[in-house]
Amino acid sequence: MEFIGLALISFNFVVSLLAVASRVEHFREIPVDAVAPRYLFWTSLFWAGLLLFALHHAHRSRWLRWPCIFLALAFPIAGWQEHRDEGLHWRYARFLAEQCATSLINGVVDPARLLAPVQEQIDSLAPKLRARRLDMFAEGLQDWIGQPVSQLFGGRQDLRPFRGRAAMQRLVGGRDHGTAVKVSGQLFVKEGHPQPTMVIIEPKGTVVGIARSFESNKFLNRLLYGGRMSNGQFTGYIRDYNPTLRYVLRATGNNGVSEEQIAISPLPHQSDN
Repeated sequence: MEFIGLALISFNFVVSLLAVASRVEHFREIPVDAVAPRYLFWTSLFWAGLLLFALHHAHRSRWLRWPCIFLALAFPIAGWQEHRDEGLHWRYARFLAEQCATSLINGVVDPARLLAPVQEQIDSLAPKLRARRLDMFAEGLQDWIGQPVSQLFGGRQDLRPFRGRAAMQRLVGGRDHGTAVKVSGQLFVKEGHPQPTMVIIEPKGTVVGIARSFESNKFLNRLLYGGRMSNGQFTGYIRDYNPTLRYVLRATGNNGVSEEQIAISPLPHQSDN
């Protein structure tokens, strides 16, 4: 037990040292960033190793045994609220990151959803990821844009219900604000999981954009986040928006493209002629 505990503790220290050594110039400029959560990958193993080490020595001293057990049980209870708040924070951060990735899949720059503080960093990295089909480009969703929807999945149709609401929003600022729009909305999910990927289609049946939804387990959402994370909220983009056309949203999955579709409400200034 003592050996395993020390091994886990040592493993965390070595990983931390490697993280600091690999980005020493960055940490000189921002020292506090050395303890940022993204560099502490296995903190649970550290605390588990510390607990094993403490229990091993507490076994030898009867008066230490119960205090160690009490602390091991009390620590999660005392840190529950902070853990819950931190979990909500990073859950929301993941939601924003998924929206950022969706904009890159569509080739759109959304100033409100950037994966990096500086746009030049995204412009430098995104083409490399796209060319190597890595990260958000690994599924090949970007290849659907410009294709007839009838060619996806061999023309198969998914008969499962697909309902919700969708509307367009203008992009505020950025180089694509005059040509692209954001499509967002909410899927109506009664049972099961929301459709994770959708295609935006123009009247001729051509795919002009990709939308993706965010899933949040109902039970865990109520227990951990107080129901604050929406289940089935989605975001998509149309890169070359034409105000004279009406667009619809259809879901995709292993069974094909949904037969049902969701009409996308146009921009507020448009009139239905």
